[in-house]
Amino acid sequence: TEPTPRPGKHLHKDPCHYFMVLTVRPDMTTESKDVAVQTGPSSEQQEEVIAPRGRMPALYYASLLGAKSEAPAAIKVLLAQINNDHANFPSEVVFRLHSDQGGEFVNGDLNQYCEQHGIHKTVTAGYDPNANPAEHAVGILKRKSRFLLSGARLPTNWWGMSTLAAAQLLRAEAGLEQYPKIPFGTRVMVVKD
Repeated sequence: TEPTPRPGKHLHKDPCHYFMVLTVRPDMTTESKDVAVQTGPSSEQQEEVIAPRGRMPALYYASLLGAKSEAPAAIKVLLAQINNDHANFPSEVVFRLHSDQGGEFVNGDLNQYCEQHGIHKTVTAGYDPNANPAEHAVGILKRKSRFLLSGARLPTNWWGMSTLAAAQLLRAEAGLEQYPKIPFGTRVMVVKD
């Protein structure tokens, strides 16, 4: 693929060639169970059924990679960012990491990290992109990234920055973050002494 600048680095030094998406979805296993609360004396057997919570949209996080071998470290950074974003929601805990069977995701280092942090690691059954929700998330970010690039009339080698911006905008749409004050691709002038 076409190299893209790494955030915080010089334009042509240490470029990125891949991006990785991590999505956070709520645990929906309790939606299929009946939940009730007793509201009156036990003889009346009155129960109030609690309606399921509104479905929270998936939250998208992205990371740019120079090589696929950078994926385990990037996952750790993104999980730290997620814990920081959700620090005021102690009931929201990352308890499962689901990926495809790529070597960058199935390795001893990442398995040990997940084990130490109480994260259950699962993988897809095989190479079936239609059954892999991560491929769907990649498609969502690619479409939004293309939209941002074309709207800002930037060259395609800026796909990395537009992917990061797309993930941030999707989190803002979900209500987790604020929308940026300056739109993506805005030209600015910097004056240096």
